[in-house]
Amino acid sequence: MLKYTLLLTTVMLLTLETTRADQGNRFQIGDATTVDEAVELIGSELERQGVEILSTINHAAAAASVDLELRPTTVIFVKHKFFDLSLLLRSQISGLDLPLKFLVFEDEEGQIQLEFNDEGFLLDRHRIPQHDHLLRQLDSFLNQFERLDNGVLRVESSQSVDDTVASLFVILEERGFRIPIPGGINFNESTGKSNRKLGMTKLIVFGNPNVGTPLMQNDQSIGLDLPQKFLVYEDRDGQVFIAFNDPSFLAHKHNLQREVDPILDTRLQNITNALMEIAEAAVNP
Repeated sequence: MLKYTLLLTTVMLLTLETTRADQGNRFQIGDATTVDEAVELIGSELERQGVEILSTINHAAAAASVDLELRPTTVIFVKHKFFDLSLLLRSQISGLDLPLKFLVFEDEEGQIQLEFNDEGFLLDRHRIPQHDHLLRQLDSFLNQFERLDNGVLRVESSQSVDDTVASLFVILEERGFRIPIPGGINFNESTGKSNRKLGMTKLIVFGNPNVGTPLMQNDQSIGLDLPQKFLVYEDRDGQVFIAFNDPSFLAHKHNLQREVDPILDTRLQNITNALMEIAEAAVNP
């Protein structure tokens, strides 16, 4: 399953004639001269492979709607039921990084870049066991002293998944958040017997360009993890949780610089407080 996803990504990149840049998982898309062209190229290739484009979010347009500037930046949400379900069965929290996303943006030099979460990041962050004996030994050796936090914050809910989700939607709409995927994403809609093993798992995608744009002005790569997300799920013990990304974890992941934004720490703390307040309000209506 995970090997298939790696193959899918590799085939797509080869088809687009991309070349790896010097850092991270960034690629230059040789055939595209604009972000819009690159998004269309990627979307067409994925659809040719039978992959569904769930949503395309133009961060730059969202920034412009609140009179802020951001270089062209667009994130593509890719729905792949087979992969999504397989990963979720191994770790429900992995829903915070699903559906798969591709971030396309124009950097400060005018180059079109592509960025995504590779399989290594997903496996490591969500503690997904390695089936390869050598990889298991290597993982054990490297993590024998201390393992970094996976950057997931959780709030326990006394309500069902559906009621918790409904409460979240009410609060988000009351506070004026944009919800680019109406109704959210229900990961249990996948067909097949394996689906019965997955507890109820739903994802809400929401955002506010006044909050997210300054982070992307610091480093556009954080657009891969924006808009914000609430994952609501029922675990194997029947307990319901709201999970969301710790903004400080995302800032570290994308190397946001305090020299660029002197109030970055305050900004991140304010976002964390707001997310926690919304989650706690939803579980205590």
